[in-house]
Amino acid sequence: MPPLFVLASGCAAQKNISPPHPFDTGAVPECTQEAKEQRLQGTAVFRCMLTAMGELRDCVVAQPLPPMTEVLLASTRNRRFEPARLDGKPIETSYKVTFTLNCKP
Repeated sequence: MPPLFVLASGCAAQKNISPPHPFDTGAVPECTQEAKEQRLQGTAVFRCMLTAMGELRDCVVAQPLPPMTEVLLASTRNRRFEPARLDGKPIETSYKVTFTLNCKP
């Protein structure tokens, strides 16, 4: 599922806008032993702000996936993006990050 792209407040919809693109989506963290024992399957979703510098910040859990939620949330800190651009200038936007897991022992 592609990330959700939403303009930050104050941006006019009629402007020339290009969406963000990941430089490196990073590897999905390995399942914890607990997640493997539970044979955890599912999707975790986080809503973040993507800065004009291409970094995710202020991520909050939109859809948890215990016991992997905290591990996945921590991995969002290492991801880098080409930021969204408005008339060619980098802008801050909201961004949805999803992880789909299938943990097997």
